[in-house]
Amino acid sequence: MTGEYRGTMDLHGKNAVITGASSGIGKVVALTLAKEGCNVVLLARSRDALESLATECSKHAVKAHVIICDMSSKQSVEDACKEIGQIFQNKLDILINNAGIFGESISSIEEKTPSGKDVVDMWDEVMTVNLLSLMRMTGRCLPMMKECKHSAVIAISSIAATMTNGKLAQYYASKWGLNGFLGSIYEDVREYGIKVCSIMPGFVNTPMLDDGRYKLNLDKCVQPEDIAEGVLYILRTPYNVCPTEIKYRPQYTPYLK
Repeated sequence: MTGEYRGTMDLHGKNAVITGASSGIGKVVALTLAKEGCNVVLLARSRDALESLATECSKHAVKAHVIICDMSSKQSVEDACKEIGQIFQNKLDILINNAGIFGESISSIEEKTPSGKDVVDMWDEVMTVNLLSLMRMTGRCLPMMKECKHSAVIAISSIAATMTNGKLAQYYASKWGLNGFLGSIYEDVREYGIKVCSIMPGFVNTPMLDDGRYKLNLDKCVQPEDIAEGVLYILRTPYNVCPTEIKYRPQYTPYLK
């Protein structure tokens, strides 16, 4: 097989976008890509956290840009996509769709959540952040990736995309939808050399687990660094190979007895 298909991506100088970059998986992935020489655009709602992260990334002699983006707002996502195009001059190599929320745990037969929200409104918010805005971000970024010859769309999904569970219908539905979307666009963009992969971890030691709904030994959970290594694995696979789905589960049960 010719080198045209057997080469691997040299990350130095590549342009990467990371959503939900202010903490947890997104922060670690951003730092990991910066260490590999990628210029990064960091998206989240917290300006202070993003600017601090951008400073850390810049220490690796790369360009780091901050965009304040609320993934629950269509206009905010649209504005962010335009800014990404301006920053990278419409040349994007790597899109990491990481932003996501759980929503509240509540039985589907109830009308109000514990905080007083309408259940259906809460479902709508989770689907917007976890799926619809991800679709919008990806759809606006793909034209910037077509001309790069070899690029990648990676989404942090969840093991929830392979099962169902009561009281978190909105979260499970969003992750099933995410995987369906990624699998479909892979068929559309594979001939452009764009890798598309869903990383599906079980419990990850991030601030999302801080709300106390699960009683876990966080040291036994998947760590953000593990996911970042998975991102590098995807990016470094030969051009003729695309890992389309990767599952990460804690080796040892993290549940506290």
